Amino acid sequence: MTETTQHRQSEQTSQLLSAGVVSAPLMSNVRSGESTPNSIQPPNEDVSQTDKKTEFHWKFADETHQYVRDYIRQADQKAAFFFAGSTALIAFLYKANLVQLWVKVPGQWGYVDMLSFVSAIGLVISAFAFLAAVFPKLNGSKRGYVFFGAISEFEYGKEYAHEVLQQDVVDLISAKLCHVHALSVICGQKFYAIKVGQWSGMIGVAAMILLLLFGK
Repeated sequence: MTETTQHRQSEQTSQLLSAGVVSAPLMSNVRSGESTPNSIQPPNEDVSQTDKKTEFHWKFADETHQYVRDYIRQADQKAAFFFAGSTALIAFLYKANLVQLWVKVPGQWGYVDMLSFVSAIGLVISAFAFLAAVFPKLNGSKRGYVFFGAISEFEYGKEYAHEVLQQDVVDLISAKLCHVHALSVICGQKFYAIKVGQWSGMIGVAAMILLLLFGK
């Protein structure tokens, strides 16, 4: 009796399968590139390109900012080194009693007196130029997010943090690029002062060498 019942159930199942009554399987193969309700869609191409562009702009601003700061640091180091050299040479001339030779009426100057004047003035101008290159000259607006003078205008740190966090990424990149420009102007001024100091120093050193050779 049991075998007969099982046989009948097997025949009914076969008939249902052949008639297509059984639904499609739960898992089906998905062709490559075919979208399904449960498949993960690729990110929007426009959004991806915008993110890459923003990332590139931020990287450019950050690397350029560091590049200009490195040159400013080099300018300060050069200016400090040459300033020490200029003042040392002036002290040497003073101890050798060669600086005071031109302290007289210009009509009484001789060849040695003129060399003393040129060497002293050249080295003094050189020292002042190098000193001017070291002094900070960074100016900026009284309201900003990068320049320390502008940041200090905020009354509280939380106020500064809140305002920065409210800004768009593009605005922050723009603020940093503006600061890069301000630093570049300062860097150019520093190297110009160093150039003036070097030329003045070379003239002063050349006159000093001639003074040492013919001044005694």
